[in-house]
Amino acid sequence: MEANKWDTIVHTYIHSYRDQCRGAYLFQEAKRLRHAEIELAHLDLYRQHLQRGVDAAAEAFPRFDLGGMDAQRQFVEAYNQLPNTVPIYSLAEGKAARGGSNIKGNEIRNLALNPHAATFQLRSYPHVTSNSHYKYLPEFSPRNVVDGNAAAGEETPQVPYWRPNRRTDLWLKIEFGRTVETSRVVLYLRTMPDQEKTWSSATLEFSNGHKVAIALKNTAAAQEFVFPNQLTAWVKLTDLRETFPLGDNGVTECEVYGKDVGVQQREVDGSSPHARSAASTTAVLPASSD
Repeated sequence: MEANKWDTIVHTYIHSYRDQCRGAYLFQEAKRLRHAEIELAHLDLYRQHLQRGVDAAAEAFPRFDLGGMDAQRQFVEAYNQLPNTVPIYSLAEGKAARGGSNIKGNEIRNLALNPHAATFQLRSYPHVTSNSHYKYLPEFSPRNVVDGNAAAGEETPQVPYWRPNRRTDLWLKIEFGRTVETSRVVLYLRTMPDQEKTWSSATLEFSNGHKVAIALKNTAAAQEFVFPNQLTAWVKLTDLRETFPLGDNGVTECEVYGKDVGVQQREVDGSSPHARSAASTTAVLPASSD
């Protein structure tokens, strides 16, 4: 569970004592992730021994360092000192982090771009989450789709990208940290020269309830999707469909083009991230490859 998903918990006890429980809960999540990191590091050293005969010294094996009540107390104290807000990358000039009416320099741009995004912590917006992250390795993290590196996979095989596990229920979500307006998404899929297929279709979902069905091509080139202007706090790529057997697919970059929404516009049309009723498109948008 990602840190920013805590607020969706509505259990009576946890909900009532949310402020007191959240730090302790996140400490348990940090311990779980630390265990996973250590296990992967140990397996990597073992792999090097099997493949190349490399013998690692005992001190090369990382040890668990988040045990005991003292570690929990230090973690919770550090968490409680964090600010209540986080920076928003590429926010319009003159616009406050939590809204404002004096918007300047608000040109249409890639609102999803955030080279400083973190994988497991909500350190800044835009923030990316997903329900699958292959082996939790950083080169396959969901955050890679907003790092600004849209180089084609077949030309630069080492470029980081989002690689999920082979599943039929995948989703990838980009949260902006405020309401924005967008009418265009550009996707770069991860494909290799000998790859015969990838996802054939998907759905773009917005926080206002609107959904846009899209058709995908087996190419690493840019695939552009244009749709009616949407006021939204996030964009979710879901319903990723592929013919069986499932393959190792991925997304190199996801660009969401638009601009910030001013207070005056929100007052006029009454829009908010959840104000508009849900509606699904009746036609599938084909990709426009550059």
